[in-house]
Amino acid sequence: QQQRGSVPQELVGKWCYQANVQAQGGGRQSNLCFTLYANGTYEYQSETTSTNVYGGTNSQSYDSGRWSATATTLTSYSSSGKTTTYTLEKRNHPKTGDPMLIVDGDAFVTFYQKQPW
Repeated sequence: QQQRGSVPQELVGKWCYQANVQAQGGGRQSNLCFTLYANGTYEYQSETTSTNVYGGTNSQSYDSGRWSATATTLTSYSSSGKTTTYTLEKRNHPKTGDPMLIVDGDAFVTFYQKQPW
């Protein structure tokens, strides 16, 4: 049966993924953040900066729409008409104890101070 998601208030907030890949002669830095709002809307922003011996590139993407979640899934209903369901797991950061969301296997850490799960 299809699980109808709700808007769990404990997920509300800004969540950011940071990856910094150092490579020979260049690197790639990704900043991905999404904000889940209490009214069931979200904003997603991603910025990737790449540098190499030939110069650099900068790409940005932005998305917004509505969201819902169950205990194990996060679903986004983009205003572009695309619906995507991700696996969701709540964990606390092993070092800092800060709450994290594991979305499709990637760890997103809270941007604002939040209590551990």
